[in-house]
Amino acid sequence: LNDSVRVFRLDETGERTHLLQTVTEGSSTRVDFSHKTLWYEILNDTITVDLPVRVALHKSAGPCLYFYPNPGGDLMNIEFSYLENLEADLVIYDIRGRMIQSREFPVTGGQVNSAIIDVSALPDGIYMYAVISRKGDRFFDKFVVAH
Repeated sequence: LNDSVRVFRLDETGERTHLLQTVTEGSSTRVDFSHKTLWYEILNDTITVDLPVRVALHKSAGPCLYFYPNPGGDLMNIEFSYLENLEADLVIYDIRGRMIQSREFPVTGGQVNSAIIDVSALPDGIYMYAVISRKGDRFFDKFVVAH
């Protein structure tokens, strides 16, 4: 366990909820970011990192999907990382499952792929977003529009 780096999971108000375990391997520190939250705080003796974190991909890592700010107003950002190239679409659904928007979202493996989504015409509410590969893989979560 590495005591010099501390990583906390934060709730939606920015309060610390959990101290995550870190493991030192040589000069690297490894942290499990698989929790269903976007916000973390990373501290050591000299730095504090504001987040969301862009997680580096390793061969054992799964997809990393971020949609922020959440809740959002007019423009929202999506960041998606995956190990391999994907021909994919970014799809927005309303809470009843009706498709609201769809656009191509090609994914280059091993890097952060990003887009800006205009949600200014959407009424306040809860929505779902999905990155859907042409092979049928689906990566999704919810977001809130609040103008």
